Amino acid sequence: MKIAVIGPGSMGLMYATKLSTVADVMLLGNNKTNIDLINQNGITVKRGDSSTHYNVPAHLNGTYTEAVDLVIMFTKAYITRQALADNKAVIGPETVVMTLQNGAGHESVLQEFAPADRILIGTTAQGSYRENAHTIVNSGLLSSTGTNVFYAGLLWDEAKQKFTECEEYSQIVNASPDPEHRCINGYVVEGMKTTVQRWEWKNGKLELTEQHEENTYN
Repeated sequence: MKIAVIGPGSMGLMYATKLSTVADVMLLGNNKTNIDLINQNGITVKRGDSSTHYNVPAHLNGTYTEAVDLVIMFTKAYITRQALADNKAVIGPETVVMTLQNGAGHESVLQEFAPADRILIGTTAQGSYRENAHTIVNSGLLSSTGTNVFYAGLLWDEAKQKFTECEEYSQIVNASPDPEHRCINGYVVEGMKTTVQRWEWKNGKLELTEQHEENTYN
């Protein structure tokens, strides 16, 4: 099986390396410096006291032009459409497109590039973070000893020591949970402008605590 992982961030690198042991995997991204570093150094995955080295080829968006069997999306939600458009050549008549991105609502964008019967929507309980462009730390299951930790639409209830449903989560546009900072980030895209929001759990509800604007295609 030939797999293209679009978005060589921490999660993209983690899944690309894991899958590379059983399939033909490549990474696709828009940062030439990072792409070059991955190709020059390979990818190092650390977990606990051990580390494993992998060689997974990386390509700049739009430069690989052969159809693959499976595309896995790991970009930020607000650049999904652009990333797929840049790499549309890898999506052939039989290609399956899967998203493991944060948030919800990706299927409507994916259906612009593949029919519904070839789209998979998933989630993951794994966590990782980057030390640099080609080194990640696999932290295992997302967790925290603190309170108000968001996880895939759920809220960690410290008193009950379990996750509970957080209905307000679904109201945040392009929601992206951030367990490290115990908040949810939202991305509202309007043309060339993206409004980035930070939501925190306070007094029993989600509150907007920070908001700023960025260029959509930085």
